[in-house]
Amino acid sequence: MDLLQYLGMGIVVVFSILLGFWSGRKVRSSDAFVSNRGNAGTAMIVGGVTGSFIGGSATIGTAQLAFTNGFSAIWFTLGGTIALILLAFIFAVPLRNCGEDTIPQLITRVYGRRTGVTTALLNSVGNFLGIVAQTISGTALLMAITSFGRVPATVILSVIVLLYMVFGGVLSAGTVGYAKVILLCAAAVVWVVFLHIHYESLFEYTQMPEVLPRSQYFSLFSRGFVKDMGAGFSVVLGVMSTQAYMQSVISGKTLRTTQRSLLISGAIMVAVGVICVYVGMFMHVHYPETPSQMVLPFFILQQMPSLAGGIMIGLLLMSVVGSCAGLTLGISSLMFNNLIRPALKKRGKPTDSVWPTRLVLMIVLALAGLVAAGNFGQLILGWSFLSMALRGTVIFIPMCAALFLPGKIDSGFALAAAILGPVSVVVINLLALKNVDGIFVGVLVSLAVMAAGALHHRYTERRRT
Repeated sequence: MDLLQYLGMGIVVVFSILLGFWSGRKVRSSDAFVSNRGNAGTAMIVGGVTGSFIGGSATIGTAQLAFTNGFSAIWFTLGGTIALILLAFIFAVPLRNCGEDTIPQLITRVYGRRTGVTTALLNSVGNFLGIVAQTISGTALLMAITSFGRVPATVILSVIVLLYMVFGGVLSAGTVGYAKVILLCAAAVVWVVFLHIHYESLFEYTQMPEVLPRSQYFSLFSRGFVKDMGAGFSVVLGVMSTQAYMQSVISGKTLRTTQRSLLISGAIMVAVGVICVYVGMFMHVHYPETPSQMVLPFFILQQMPSLAGGIMIGLLLMSVVGSCAGLTLGISSLMFNNLIRPALKKRGKPTDSVWPTRLVLMIVLALAGLVAAGNFGQLILGWSFLSMALRGTVIFIPMCAALFLPGKIDSGFALAAAILGPVSVVVINLLALKNVDGIFVGVLVSLAVMAAGALHHRYTERRRT
């Protein structure tokens, strides 16, 4: 990178951190830090949702997979868009009316504290793997633009996330996310215009079978129908089971505000995904020797003017930071509301301080950095899809039952479903069975357990009468 590129990147990073400080200046309680219930407008929700989702996986990871497999890389952002549509029209009303700030709080109210705490812990594991994916992509980006090694780059990334997030919570995520998404979308449009003017259009790539085989690069299922469909299904369930997106649903001023914001966010997400696929395929055609994790950063540095390229690199870095921060906030919210706050109440200590939540942020980021440093080089979207699968199989079926069938299933069955679902995903992934995806097995196991619980409850009620 030259001086102008560093200058452009520095402007974006400093601006984002200062905006995070400014947006969080009024945060004085843990509730404002983690939910901001009923106070967010369209801009804040769109910023929070897209800021959490459009990170390293949606940009660097999508371009990486498109570089090797083409259009099947779109499943991450396409799955996220489908999930937001379902949230807007099916789940927004019951989630807003449930009166809880976290999904495990809802499950605790319906199925008891043991089930609520278990789902909080297991869901946090899925969120944690998502943070690992963001950390790997952010580390790759920093290594591409600096001479830092893996460990220093990971440490620097974690420090930036803390500076961006630790003083503002959900307000920082929304405000900075909105500004970041506007600029990132503008940058993506520039990429498309540049590629279309100076190189081939995306349509023209279909005429290059010797470079981009049609079955590999122009199919939504180039990695196999079960694998790619499972990846998309994982994202759909994972997004609907993630605390960061529930917070966006409950924080909207009105239902219409929430629904409009989710639809706008979904449109932005899938558009960014398509553009990153375009970039990945371009790099495969013209720079096939590029390390796959470095595809998007190298494209920006090699093809964009210096100052503009630096600004875009800064936006890319802050997209990783914002997504990482959103997932980390989700974990801290789950841990505080389901573990720390009850413990403080039991000891008669105040529960409105934000510092326990901030301490959880720091611990989670440190652990994610350690795991990412030891697994650098893995497919970024591989971590992301596994993260979504675990979140979905832990939460989704019990959450649906708690929202739509409260009191119809006994707590023991809900606890078993929350445990056996993700365990099934892990087992299938360890066995590496062909034509079997863990997400389908995990959901079927969870659904079967809950169905058995519903039948058992009905049978018990009939015996009592």
